[in-house]
Amino acid sequence: MENKQIKLGMLLNYISMAIEGIIVFLLNPFIIRGLGQEEYGVYSLVSSFAGYLTIFEFGLGTTIIRYISKYNAEKKEKEKENFLALCFFIYFVITILMAIVCVVLYYFLDNMFSASLTIEQIELAKKMFIIIATSMTVTTIGSIFSAIIAGYEKFIFSRIMVIVTTIINVLLTIVVLATKATAIRLTYITLIITMITIFTNIYYVFKKLKIRIKLYQWDHEFFKEISKFSIFIFLQTMITQIYWRLDQLIIGVMVSNAAISLAIYSVAMKINDLVLSFTTVINRYQLPTITRMVLVEKNQEKVNEYIGKTSKFVAILYMAIIIGLIFFGKKFIQIYAGDGYELAYYVVLIVVIASSLSRIHGSGSDVLKAKNIHGYYTITVLVTAIMNILITVALIPYWGIVGAAIGTAISVILGNTIAYYWCLQKKAGIDVRKVFKITFQGFGPVCFLSIIICLLCNFFITDSLLGFILKCTIFGITYLIATYRFILDEKMKQKIKNKMKR
Repeated sequence: MENKQIKLGMLLNYISMAIEGIIVFLLNPFIIRGLGQEEYGVYSLVSSFAGYLTIFEFGLGTTIIRYISKYNAEKKEKEKENFLALCFFIYFVITILMAIVCVVLYYFLDNMFSASLTIEQIELAKKMFIIIATSMTVTTIGSIFSAIIAGYEKFIFSRIMVIVTTIINVLLTIVVLATKATAIRLTYITLIITMITIFTNIYYVFKKLKIRIKLYQWDHEFFKEISKFSIFIFLQTMITQIYWRLDQLIIGVMVSNAAISLAIYSVAMKINDLVLSFTTVINRYQLPTITRMVLVEKNQEKVNEYIGKTSKFVAILYMAIIIGLIFFGKKFIQIYAGDGYELAYYVVLIVVIASSLSRIHGSGSDVLKAKNIHGYYTITVLVTAIMNILITVALIPYWGIVGAAIGTAISVILGNTIAYYWCLQKKAGIDVRKVFKITFQGFGPVCFLSIIICLLCNFFITDSLLGFILKCTIFGITYLIATYRFILDEKMKQKIKNKMKR
C-alpha cells in the first residue's frame, strides 16, 4: 500500500507539475502583459518579501513528518498523540509571533523602498503585503495538517488536492484577466486557495485519518530533542530564502527604478522555480522511506543504492532541461515574457546550472535529517548564504541582476555542492563515488548526441515560433531514444515494454 501511495503519488505529482507548467507557460505571459512590467515587478517584490515569513514555520513540518514516520514504524500511538499536542502548542505560539512581525514590517515598507520605488508603487506594495502576510500566517498554522498527511504517506490525497487547487487557481486567474488584471486581485487569489487547502486538510486529518491529539505529559527532554531537530530545518528554510528570494529584496532596495529590474529577475526565478518543482518531485517523497531505512532497517548499502537509483531519474529530467535551456532558452523567454526580458536568460542559466548537482542528489539531505545530523551541513551552508548576501551587494552596482545571479551561484557551489557532498560522505556514511556512478552511468553518449542535435537544429531551422516547437520536438525525441538506449538498465526497459503492451 505504501509503495502504491508513493508510485501513484509521484504520478499525480507529475500530472500536477505538468498542469502548473502549462499554466505558467500559458497564463503568466498574460499576467506579465496585463500588469505591465513595473506593476509586475512590484507584485514579484512583495511576493518574495512576504515569502520570508515562511521561515516562521521553524522547520516543524519536516520534524512532524520524521517523527510520525518513526512512531508509525514503531507502532507507538500514545507517544505520537503527545508529540502532536506539543506541536500544536508550538504552532499556536509561532502564529502569534508571526502576526506581530507582520505588523512591524508593514510600517517599515515606506523607508525600505523609498529610494527605489515611487510613492504609488509603495502604496500598492503595502496593500498587497497585508493580503499576502495574512495568507502566509494562515498557511503557517495550517502547515501542521499537511505535514501530518505527508507523515502518513497519503501522497495520493495531497497531490489530488494540489491538482484541484491549481485548477481553481487557473479559473480565478482567468476571471481576473478577463475583467481587469491588477496585482491586488491576483494576490487575493492566493489567499482564497490557501483557505480552501487548509480547511480541506483539517477535515481529512480528523475525519479520514482519525488523528487524536492529547497531551499526556510535557516531556522537557523530548521537547529539547525536537527543538534541536527543528532549529536546523528552520535554518535550512532561512538559507533557501536567502539563496532564492533575498536577491529580489536587495535589488528592490539598491537598484534605482527597481520595478523593471525586479520584473526581469522575477521571470528568471519563475523559470528556476518551475525547473526545481519538476526535478524535485521524486525527492519530495523520500523522507518517510529513508527514515524507515535508517532508523528501522539500518542498512547503509541499501540507502546508497536507493539514493543512486532515485537520483538517476532526477538527473534524466534535469539534464534535458539544462541542454534545452542552453540552446533554446532565449526563444523560450521571448515567448514566455515578451521583449525586454533578454537578461533573464543569463540569470536562469547561471542559477540552474550552479544548483544542478545538489538538486539531482537532493534525497541525500533526507538521510541527514533521518540520522538527525543535518546540523553540520546547515551551519556550513548558513556561512555560504551570508557570503551570498555580501557578494550580491558587491556585484549588483557593477553587473545588476546578473551580478546577483553570480553571487547566488558561487554560494550554491560552495555550500549546496562541495559542503553537501562532504557531509554525505563523512557524516552520513554515504558512498558518494558509488552514488555518482549509479546516477550518471550512460549519460555521456546521451548528452553528446543531444548537443549535436541541438546545434544542427539551431543551424538549419529558423528561429520562429513554429521553428522553436520543431526544435524542441526533435531534441525531445532524440533525448528519449538515447536515454532508453544508454541509460536505462534491462530491468527498466522490460518494465516499459510490458506497460506499452498493456
